[in-house]
Amino acid sequence: MIDTIKQWLVEKEYKPLYETIHASDDISQDDKQELLAYILEIATEQVHENIVNKEKADFERESEHFMLRFLYDNAMGAFQAGEFYEARESLGLLSAASNSKHFEKSLHKHIYACIENLDFDTFVQKWVAPVELKHFYISSFSKEFEDTWKDAESLVVMATKRFRKLYT
Repeated sequence: MIDTIKQWLVEKEYKPLYETIHASDDISQDDKQELLAYILEIATEQVHENIVNKEKADFERESEHFMLRFLYDNAMGAFQAGEFYEARESLGLLSAASNSKHFEKSLHKHIYACIENLDFDTFVQKWVAPVELKHFYISSFSKEFEDTWKDAESLVVMATKRFRKLYT
């Protein structure tokens, strides 16, 4: 198993890594945490390489899709822990890192919740629409939130402008 995981890491095959980490009982919790930290390091390096090359991650490429998923999960972990600045920065960079406008707009709404220092449970209970997830990220929001969002959207777009500039 370890040799297979090492090969996936070398080849940046994030999907089988993601599935293995989240479904395997063969890996101890400590090993999972260590592996997750290493994968996040590789995914972050890939984002930095993309910035240097002025290339956004392609949502249609499976490995890049799962790279974004690892980074999203990490940002959401910061959000859940109440680390709003860290979550906001991670989500801001992530919103600019992808070629998906839908992903970018959804993450802007997450960023707004972090700007408002809204705890994660309140975010999910009041701002997220109670629908089945279509993506790995939260993309459906309540009417209550959408009404609030109209006034805040330009603020968030301005707050994330510096991340978009990295890719131009």
